[in-house]
Amino acid sequence: MWTAAAARPLALVVFVFVVATGAAPRLGDDIPKWPASRPLGLAQFEGEAGDSGLRIVVRQDGSYSVGWHDDDDDDDGVWMRSGASGFHAGGEWVVNGAGGRLSLVASSRSDGTDRLGPFRGFEQRWADAGGRSMVTSFRAYERVPALAFRQSFPGRVANTTTGDAQSVVTAFPAFRPAGGAGRRGFFLSTGQMLGGMDKGMHWGDWNATACVPGGLAAGPIVVFSRNLGRSLVMSPFSSFMSASHAQDASSGAVRYGLMGRVSEIPAGHAVETVIYASGRGGVNAAVQGWGLTLRAAFGKTAAAAESDFTTTTLGFNTDNGAFYYYNTEPNKTYYQTLLDVHAYAAEERIPYRWVLLDSYWYFKGVGNGVKNWTAMPEIFPDGIAPLTQKTGWGVIGHNRYWSSNTDYARQNGGAFDFVVEPQHQTAIPTTLAFWRHLLGEARRWGLSVYEQDWLHNEFEKLDATLESATLAREWLLQMGQAAAENDLTIQYCMAYMRHALQSVEVAAVTQIRVSDDYHPSSDTNLFVGVTSMWAHALGLRPFKDNFWTTSVQPGNPYHNASEDAPRVEAMVATMTAGPVTPSDAIGRSNRSLIMRSCMEDGTLLQPDAPATAVDAYFVQRCFGEGGPDGEVWTSANVIGPWRWTHVSAIELRGDGYAVSRAALGYADADARLVAYTTGAGGAAAQLQVEPLGDSLALPPCGKADFAFWHVAPTLGNGWTLLGELSKWVPVSSRRIRELEARSDGTVRLDLAGAPGERVDVTLLGPDGAPDVTEATCAVGAGGHVTMAVSAEGVVTCF
Repeated sequence: MWTAAAARPLALVVFVFVVATGAAPRLGDDIPKWPASRPLGLAQFEGEAGDSGLRIVVRQDGSYSVGWHDDDDDDDGVWMRSGASGFHAGGEWVVNGAGGRLSLVASSRSDGTDRLGPFRGFEQRWADAGGRSMVTSFRAYERVPALAFRQSFPGRVANTTTGDAQSVVTAFPAFRPAGGAGRRGFFLSTGQMLGGMDKGMHWGDWNATACVPGGLAAGPIVVFSRNLGRSLVMSPFSSFMSASHAQDASSGAVRYGLMGRVSEIPAGHAVETVIYASGRGGVNAAVQGWGLTLRAAFGKTAAAAESDFTTTTLGFNTDNGAFYYYNTEPNKTYYQTLLDVHAYAAEERIPYRWVLLDSYWYFKGVGNGVKNWTAMPEIFPDGIAPLTQKTGWGVIGHNRYWSSNTDYARQNGGAFDFVVEPQHQTAIPTTLAFWRHLLGEARRWGLSVYEQDWLHNEFEKLDATLESATLAREWLLQMGQAAAENDLTIQYCMAYMRHALQSVEVAAVTQIRVSDDYHPSSDTNLFVGVTSMWAHALGLRPFKDNFWTTSVQPGNPYHNASEDAPRVEAMVATMTAGPVTPSDAIGRSNRSLIMRSCMEDGTLLQPDAPATAVDAYFVQRCFGEGGPDGEVWTSANVIGPWRWTHVSAIELRGDGYAVSRAALGYADADARLVAYTTGAGGAAAQLQVEPLGDSLALPPCGKADFAFWHVAPTLGNGWTLLGELSKWVPVSSRRIRELEARSDGTVRLDLAGAPGERVDVTLLGPDGAPDVTEATCAVGAGGHVTMAVSAEGVVTCF
């Protein structure tokens, strides 16, 4: 029974599965060490995650439950009850619980400190009649709202495979959903691009009969109360490439452990599972808190992503969907074509700073995998270096899975160790030396970002990666270490959630694709409000893929397809806070649309964090009511004490949707706020301004006529800064480096930009008067200018 106590806002539950022996650590290992235990007898353990109010109770028989003690429902506040824990070996399961063969023989306390701070620990020892033993351990953290579990074995466990990669071979923790129908919803990503491909999202009602997808493509599970008062995020917390969850068909328990074809558990291997819980703030707050916790545990920050110039400046794209995807100008090489793109962009003053080169440029082998990752002479006759030297562009260089006849493998006469599987026509490198060679050579010809595409293929189409508990992780760690040594960053593409989770151990990974490939007039790469949320939580910049800026581009390789909504494509790309990459034919770019995203030097003007779906969206998807019937996203920029919120709506059906002040990020009901829009067309002459009441009402809309609004605060001296109305993000933290509202009625803005760039800023007059003041200053030679607007509306630039 739960004891009476007030619920508190945040909770994190971490579950740790470990197969523990004394093997030497592998590259990138950073698994906290557990302290020595002290005997307790067969004691029960009850722990609260920090001071959150979320609790776990472990009973003497080893069963446990998780929930909030004061939750008003029909199941004593329990959200999850334990299922059987154990392991698969020799073709059978060895588990605890009723009818199981693992018996509890001892318990002990194991208090200590790790990266998450001090904790109270509890350990249980199990054995079967044949002497095989297993240890399960629990932690309750004091300063961080966290709880952790561990399972360990005295040595290597052999012959563990179930033969089914979508299952698991270990089970700890194992949770059976609890509670009545209609009270809690859940969702998870279940495919490539973090669920952004092939409608890879699953939504449902979290109750005792819930069907929860699992396996290789499944990602973290989010469970939330229907009133959004509480949310949980469950995911692996280590060994990300081999950890999975799968629902047991007979008991309904969701089991966390190693994926089902792992053939043996190596000594010293660890698998951890985390549950992060939020008692307020809804789904977005829970997911962001979960991500921050993963990053803190492994020391991953967002600094690399924020400094990666391909995520902060305008690029040109030749990926699938682009005009120049496996398509050049007539009778010209790619080298000549891209030089012509550069010349056209310079003439039109389109400030591309880099180019993405897709898979057309390197040698393919059997199975269409990579044979040799160097430029084919018919594509770049003298290699890629002349292109980067003549244009000054950086390069995102695409790569795919390795062919079984790759030139680099020793089996094919190469110099490096690979696992080669001719039966699947695939291969994978197994040493850091290979990555040092490959990326070192690429750095010399001008590579800036290594794009590892087809991640799911390289992982899923090899027996070796599916049967090993460590190989896939080592592959990505080696790639990341070599990239860092060569001052390169990495983009992940066609990733499952496990790849994204693994990035918390790889500092060089800065960006990740969150949508299907672009295709003119297709919706497949637009709806990124959920996938961007996942990427941002993990410290990665979401990448929507390329887009056309004009509708008709004759000679394109897509059967003369046309783009019916270029403006929404440009808006979505910008609001991801990730790469923005037009992909037009020469002579077909809409410069004014492109420049809505950036400064004159190509610096992107974006929200501080990507646009993500409002919390009520998740309620609507799970229960068919209670939120917007369509895409409604919010994002924001914060400058000093002030917040500007941006609201996007696409294909919003029914009666539209009203976004509350709280959902817009404003807790103060009395704050003076203004909502404004220039419509989907973005013309300043169409400026519409209205005071914000309790909510912002969004009317029904489609794709081409999407809704796009901003909310601005009234500054302390009565002015309201609307910003650059010609930009998607009119008040950007990259443009406005400092903002001051003085008591004498003056507003001062320190503005960044390209030397000579004109910056046009719109303000509403003091005291909420409808008078609009338009101010213009030219950026100085040093890349900044100070704009001052007096109480009377007089503009001074210095």
